Amino acid sequence: MIKQLPQGALGFDTNQTLTLDIAKKLRATGYSFAIRYIPILQRATGDITTQEINDIVTAGLGLLLVQHCRYPGWVPSGDLGTKDATRAVAHLNTVGMPKGVNVYLDLEGVKPGVSTGDILAFCNNWYDIINNAGYTPGIYVGFDCGLTGDTLYHGLKFQHYWKSGANVPDIPIRGYEMVQTIPTNGKSVYGINIDEDTVLVDKLNNSPQALFADAIPTPKTLLRTLSISFYSDGSYEIK
Repeated sequence: MIKQLPQGALGFDTNQTLTLDIAKKLRATGYSFAIRYIPILQRATGDITTQEINDIVTAGLGLLLVQHCRYPGWVPSGDLGTKDATRAVAHLNTVGMPKGVNVYLDLEGVKPGVSTGDILAFCNNWYDIINNAGYTPGIYVGFDCGLTGDTLYHGLKFQHYWKSGANVPDIPIRGYEMVQTIPTNGKSVYGINIDEDTVLVDKLNNSPQALFADAIPTPKTLLRTLSISFYSDGSYEIK
């Protein structure tokens, strides 16, 4: 079932496949959800499979998805957004991913000088196809995304914003629903390289929509104790 992640929920993103045993260990460590990858072209090692979906939710973790991004210096366009989203939906259908789960577009590494209109067309075309397929579109705002904070909010159709560990624009009015922390020297847990992700719940009360085998566990041990201070300029600080 699809459940809204609560504020303070601690998860991780990784490009490595999780086995049932490893997923159970990560769950026992205190993580409550995982973010895994789907392809932009042909399927690659590390992209999620039907078996892994079952292993992750069987272990008690929630599951979110993000589509791979191209190497830095790529050029977005409306046509490319349509192609990438169509490929994403094909993979989601192939692995049997239930509808409603958050699927994030990874917007980063855009070639300098690409027009705002082309970036918006890429993102909004992607949004339409993912949304029309029954999934919940989200956007990961990474380095060199090519858009200002105002344009990210006013120019895009998205309601779910995930802040990367890079220096990226703040989102006015709504803010971010989730923030990534990238350890300086990397972090490996049970042999899995991860970045950590903390759910904030944005200012319009949105948070990630994750796939669970059943209801979200709610013991306090699964939640990071947060002190979140919001400032007048739209920024915030997590302590």
